[in-house]
Amino acid sequence: MDLIEQITGSAHGHLGGTNNALGSRLGIGNVRASAFQFFNVPRWSRTATNQAPSNGPNALRQGDPITLTWSILPDGTPLAASGSIPAESSDPSNLIAHLNGIYGNQTAWIALMQQVFDRWAEVSGIRYIYEPNDDGTSFPGSEGVLGTRGDVRVGGHRIDGSFNTLAYNYGPPTGDMVIDTSDGYFNTTSSNSLRLRNVLAHEHGHGIGLEHVCPINQTKLMEPKADTAFDGPQHDDIFSAQRQYGDRFEDSNADANSDDNDAFARRTNLGTLNFGTTTLTPLSIDDNSDQDYLGFGSGTSGAGISITLRPLGSSYLEGGQNNDGTCSAGTNFNSKAVHNLGFALFDSGGNRLLTRDATASGNDETIADFTLPAGTQFAIRVFGDSTNNAQLYELEIELTDPDAPPDITIGDSSALEATGAIGFSVQLSEQSAADVTVSYAIQALTASDGDDFTPASGTATVSAGNLTAPINVSIIDDLLDENDETLRVTLSDPLGGVLVDAVADGTILDDDSPPLMSVDDAQVSETAGSVDVPVTLDAPSGLAITAVISSRSGSATAGDDFTAANNFVSFAPGDVSRIFTVPVLDDSEAEADETFLIQLVNSSNATLGDASATVTILDDDALEQLSGTGSLAGDAPSGGISIAWKAVIGRDYTILFSTDLVNWDPLAGAELITADEVDESFAHSPRPEFRGFYRIVEGYSP
Repeated sequence: MDLIEQITGSAHGHLGGTNNALGSRLGIGNVRASAFQFFNVPRWSRTATNQAPSNGPNALRQGDPITLTWSILPDGTPLAASGSIPAESSDPSNLIAHLNGIYGNQTAWIALMQQVFDRWAEVSGIRYIYEPNDDGTSFPGSEGVLGTRGDVRVGGHRIDGSFNTLAYNYGPPTGDMVIDTSDGYFNTTSSNSLRLRNVLAHEHGHGIGLEHVCPINQTKLMEPKADTAFDGPQHDDIFSAQRQYGDRFEDSNADANSDDNDAFARRTNLGTLNFGTTTLTPLSIDDNSDQDYLGFGSGTSGAGISITLRPLGSSYLEGGQNNDGTCSAGTNFNSKAVHNLGFALFDSGGNRLLTRDATASGNDETIADFTLPAGTQFAIRVFGDSTNNAQLYELEIELTDPDAPPDITIGDSSALEATGAIGFSVQLSEQSAADVTVSYAIQALTASDGDDFTPASGTATVSAGNLTAPINVSIIDDLLDENDETLRVTLSDPLGGVLVDAVADGTILDDDSPPLMSVDDAQVSETAGSVDVPVTLDAPSGLAITAVISSRSGSATAGDDFTAANNFVSFAPGDVSRIFTVPVLDDSEAEADETFLIQLVNSSNATLGDASATVTILDDDALEQLSGTGSLAGDAPSGGISIAWKAVIGRDYTILFSTDLVNWDPLAGAELITADEVDESFAHSPRPEFRGFYRIVEGYSP
């Protein structure tokens, strides 16, 4: 649903449907030009409760708080069309009947409206009072009268139906609101009727003088588009409201007389604060002359106090709605650093005890552990600089009982296992006049009792006047690479203090290097069927270790001489050796020994040492005589001999030579021939004095 801002005599905004072009009914645009120019319409300067003159020293001005009453128009009260919405009817108000039809009774939806006004009261200097009476007099523009009608009057009739205008609102000094009772948007009551509440909150934003803010990015209630991404006024809306009316403490006496808390004598009374932390938010310095005095009681004389003044905000885009109804892109505005804030602390007589104004704008101002003087009543003054704009802030006040025993805490710790101990520190929040003792015990978490640390228990004592006491836990060094391991120290049975944090975890940091993983060479007979290749670690590890191991061809060929393998090799913690088995393939061919490689890669929790190994397949095939050749003899010394045979191309043949056919004692000088044709031949010239005999065998013999 779109939100469109208009002026019809006084500021007037309405919610338009998503089927409506933004600004299609725009009259005179109210543009919020920059972060320092929030308002082109007036704020409330007079209400039924605040009967201040419109001029003079007592007139209500920017930053002054007010009280607004609100009431519901009786059904049947005449509602003239606004004149800016062509489809709007002139029907009388029927809001009560319409909302009763949705919620069943008036009590239910009045409570929802009360939530909206209560939230505006929490985040601004406006007090709201429900006026149960409304005399139905002329609407809009009839001034509020106590007991008769509210300053802000809410009615409704048919405006233009669903998906168009949802509601509109007149700005100060009127503030009256009209809701479209013919729009189905309000029939959805999920999230505690968030649709209805956000429309009411947005429209009342116009009713206190706020205008539309751009860009549309679901961060601000006063964006010109209805949204349920948030609930009620957001940071920018609160900033604007407090700029005009101050914060909820601006009326120092909460008596509707608009007495601001800008002086010590008019300080807001926060009452007696409990020991612990009290957080006040969101408050503000609303201009260049505003300051906030906040009085409080400590309950006990001599209490300790810590104060943090924290500016609220961030950097974001902010701009106004254009005259044609479109939304501007906005410019960057840092709402956290508008003022350079500071604070001062006073005693009950108005004597200043300290001031903190040390940091730059946008940063916290802090005082810690200051001891309050005798007395129980004090005040804090929050101030800004000369910037004529608002600055939201949060004030955190922490009071500590001077008679309370100190808090006892213990923090986590860690140490390398080679150092031999982990040191813990028992800490007190403040010094004690007497010894503070506490029992402790050590227990295992992921560390092992007796293997990684020495179990112990005992008592730690923080001597009077000190803040800490040590607890040392002995740890046991080992040579295993392993994960960091943990143990726990638990405190109990405090004497002289209060246990606030009784548990601390200690981490034993491993400082051992990961082991080296290597693979060893191996050899095997080709008839063995497989070969076992050793994979080893040079030291055990406390971690599981894996690596990828694979085989690849060398002079031996995968598929012919061995079966290719690719797998993981894994070591459980403590293991140092594994076997990787590769199948070896047998053949009947006499041949040279052959080799293939084993490779390790991608190890986890180990460093690769010798990552490559060679496996040798030892040939064990006997030479076979060529079928059909028998023993061939050649006659010498007639010259040479030539032998021919049918061969297989590419096959190896060995020619053996001997001078003794009977005993066959081969002589040195065997010839190796690799056949390159089918009709292979061999020629030889023996010594003349010998008769030569030859054998041709398939295969290779060195």
